Amino acid sequence: MNVRNLLLIAAAALFALPSMGQKKNREEMHREFREFKIKYIVQEIELPADKAKEFGEIYLQMEEERHKNFSTTRKLEKSVTGNSKSTDADYARLSEALVQSKSKDADITRRYEEKFSKMLTPRQLYKMKDAEESFRRKMEQMRKQKRGKRRAKAK
Repeated sequence: MNVRNLLLIAAAALFALPSMGQKKNREEMHREFREFKIKYIVQEIELPADKAKEFGEIYLQMEEERHKNFSTTRKLEKSVTGNSKSTDADYARLSEALVQSKSKDADITRRYEEKFSKMLTPRQLYKMKDAEESFRRKMEQMRKQKRGKRRAKAK
């Protein structure tokens, strides 16, 4: 079993623990998840240990900025789509907020790419983006499997 699969199994265990009776607050779970994601990316881009800490700090800052950006938009989206009395003006405001949020995310990504380019090779920079997408797909796959197991138990 390679290290990549071992890390993914560890992630599955991380998400399974709270449902097994161990109470963890949401913040602690998010922190552990972010740390795991950073370790995964560091491994995938084959980053030397002496650069891993600095990379992790910068990556965490980027993720926090991106999270704040999308969090605001998600709140607006929930308030508009969750309200049967939302008007066309509300939906227009939401559509504009989504466009602005994506634009701001691109700006954040560009700004941090400059920082990463000072410590990563162009190949590592590309592999970082690839690892982020790979990580997202693996987590989505794990969520689907977990939902499937819950549905099977409910039957």
